[in-house]
Amino acid sequence: MTSTLFPKCTQPTRRRGFSLLELLVVLLIVAALMVLAGPSFTTSLQNSRLQSAVGALGTDMAFARSEATTRREPVTLCASTDGNSCAGSAWESGWVVFVDDGAGGGTSGNGSRDGSETLLKVAEASSAGVTIRSHNFAYGNWVMLQGSGRLGFAEGGTFVFCDSRGIENAMAVNLNGVGHVRLAEDNDGDNVPEDDLGAPTKCT
Repeated sequence: MTSTLFPKCTQPTRRRGFSLLELLVVLLIVAALMVLAGPSFTTSLQNSRLQSAVGALGTDMAFARSEATTRREPVTLCASTDGNSCAGSAWESGWVVFVDDGAGGGTSGNGSRDGSETLLKVAEASSAGVTIRSHNFAYGNWVMLQGSGRLGFAEGGTFVFCDSRGIENAMAVNLNGVGHVRLAEDNDGDNVPEDDLGAPTKCT
């Protein structure tokens, strides 16, 4: 008769966790690494926020120009706090793009969304700590692209993007009279980008 063999019962293996001393050592190492990496991480985050704001406004400028030439009607970008109408000059609060054709009893080309003018795009507020200011445009809180693609009421202008680090870490985009956008450069080596007129930009 064949016997059945049963495995011997074995005692469960004791699992060893971290001791309090080992845990404290790990925490100290992590804290030291965070202190060392902190400034670099903060700088990268600030740069990323500025670049994101520059990309958003530059893209919407190009979009507005494309819509203006396609529709053969003026298209305006303006600073907006409510995502519907033009208000204020702090572009970091957001902006809107609309057909400034005076539809529905509005006034064509006045830089204000009135009547039943078509809203084309709404931009959300920029990341916390970023400021966006416009310079050299005829009006500080709006920019109009004519049906030809050219700027209305201005031969050019500049948008300056800053954070708490000030103008030496700022970015800027220049818009010329024919409606083309380009990233501003620091041509004189003073760590400050130049505006569309060749003068140093400023954050205010």
